[in-house]
Amino acid sequence: MGMNTQTPVLRNHQKHLNQQVRQACLEMEAEIEAELPEDAFFNTFHISNQLQKKGYKLARQYNEEVCNGLTLLVVQTPTQLAVFSAICSKEDTYSRLDGRKEVVSRAYQTIVKGVQHPTTVYFQSKQDLLFEGQEENEKTLNRAVINRFIKDFVNSKGKKPAKKVEVTRQQVLDAEQALLGLLKVSNPNALDYRLVYNHKDDSRTESTTLFVVAARTEHNAQFEQSVIDEFEKQAAALTVTVKRYRFDDNNRLNARWYAVQKMAKKLKG
Repeated sequence: MGMNTQTPVLRNHQKHLNQQVRQACLEMEAEIEAELPEDAFFNTFHISNQLQKKGYKLARQYNEEVCNGLTLLVVQTPTQLAVFSAICSKEDTYSRLDGRKEVVSRAYQTIVKGVQHPTTVYFQSKQDLLFEGQEENEKTLNRAVINRFIKDFVNSKGKKPAKKVEVTRQQVLDAEQALLGLLKVSNPNALDYRLVYNHKDDSRTESTTLFVVAARTEHNAQFEQSVIDEFEKQAAALTVTVKRYRFDDNNRLNARWYAVQKMAKKLKG
């Protein structure tokens, strides 16, 4: 933990400002509540991996490449749900107080003053947010609308996942032969090589390691063992490891493909 470099005077001043912001939020929240119908209510949620307890625990995981967290004020009425949001940029540090001030101010302007904020999101159909057969109540609707908001308005702004490569066994064999040829021409003694895979299966995320050894061929037999040993010492630096996922189809075949591509790139420098 870094040392707090603020002087006591500055700390007291900041504490006083924070108290003023909290009081202003309480006053605006009271006016919002007064304007809403009797059967309507609202809740504020803080979601950030920068918080010690991560904030609202039932929220969908947001894309941390997009933001450092978000604060949502959800208003539920008999006919619709409204979401007022404050997104913390990657350049800023997440603050519960700043987030609360932003969403309460936006809700206040919309509900009390009648001035719509452009970032407000409305959901007219509550049932579309819930799973089939899921009970409709305040908690389930809050969770559903928060997760839909993160999915549609936060995670959708991140980089799209790379298209999955579907490879055939023949493609892998051809790639392996091309790599062996590249290895042979890169060595002054033109040794024959063999590719060896080590598939590690001990968790949900698995791995495959590819390394190179000298093949036992007549061509290699003409060299002194010291030449072979020196090559294998250098070849150790080419070793590569790729991750596999247990539930992926043909994950060992795909791992061989990615490992060969990775080693070829490494060899070419």
